This record gives sequence, C-alpha cells and structure tokens, in this order.
Amino acid sequence: KSAVEAVSAFAASPVSSVRSLYRGFGATLFRTMGLLGSFFIMVDYSVRYIPDVVNAPFWGPFFKGGVCATTAWVFAFPMESAKSVIQADITGKYKNLSTWRVMQQLYQERGIVKGLYRGFAPGASRSFIANGTSMLVYSYIQGYVRS
Repeated sequence: KSAVEAVSAFAASPVSSVRSLYRGFGATLFRTMGLLGSFFIMVDYSVRYIPDVVNAPFWGPFFKGGVCATTAWVFAFPMESAKSVIQADITGKYKNLSTWRVMQQLYQERGIVKGLYRGFAPGASRSFIANGTSMLVYSYIQGYVRS
C-alpha cells in the first residue's frame, strides 16, 4: 500500500485500525502471567531447596536466572506460539478465535513440536544466556549496594 492509501484506510475506519494494534493482547497477557508466575515460583523453590547451588559465588545466580527462566518458557511457549500466529495472521484464519482455540488448532494441524514449540530451541538458548546474565548482574549490584 502507498502512504496515501494507508492514511485513507485509517481515516475510513479509525476504530478498527486502533483495535488492530492490540491484536494478540490476550495471548500476550496469559503468556506473561504464566511465564512470570512460574519463574518466581521456581526461583523461590531453588533458594529454599538447593541453596548451595544458587548461592555459589559466580555460577549460582547465573544458574538460578538461566534455568528458572528457561524452564518457565517451557510452560509459556505454547501461548507464545499462539500469540505469534494471531499477530501475524493476515488471512483472517484466526481472527475471532480465543488463544486456547488457536493453540488447539495449532496442535491439531502441526502437532506439539512443530505447532506449539516451533522456535523453542533458539528462544531457550537466548533465554538461558540473557536471564542468567541478568540475574548475575542483579546479584552483583545487590551485593554492591548492601555493602
């Protein structure tokens, strides 16, 4: 589309144009709630039940952040896949479907690995490194501020 066509389409229907900005919001909300909830539960349990591992000087915080966040992604990734499909839908195939229905349809059409966990390996790799490093830096700053 040209810029003129895009502006005229927005002027003709501003409500639907603004509504399209929020496509996938429900899936993102549920994904984030599950991701953060399970992450903080796992951090709490790791501090309680394996304190020697997570309190080790260097690798402890890295391990805690990386493993807990990546494990949380295992639970949240099907909703991430549904969110991506909903947001990238240009055919209207998933337009009026709930997140759960989209997940169900992905599973039926593509299976559990290709449908719900497509792209998990690169995402998990990034999650482990990024969240492990973040927890390591957070622990360092926390120790610096406390002393």
